[in-house]
Amino acid sequence: MSCSSQRLAGDRERLPYAEIAASLGLTEEAARQAATRLRRRYRELLRAAIAETVTGPDEIDEEIRSLFAVLGHS
Repeated sequence: MSCSSQRLAGDRERLPYAEIAASLGLTEEAARQAATRLRRRYRELLRAAIAETVTGPDEIDEEIRSLFAVLGHS
């Protein structure tokens, strides 16, 4: 797994943004902002995908909690 994907995936052994930025040729702040945007977009896409599998919007959060519990991210 690349250092940037480790940070986004929430790996327990996180790499410093400075190291990620250096590997991508970015400033540390640019890497931090990019990661924030990617996490936000991931949340949006996850919610949209889950919304298609449940019967109503009130079930989305519970489904996400269940998914993360199964994946060991709770």
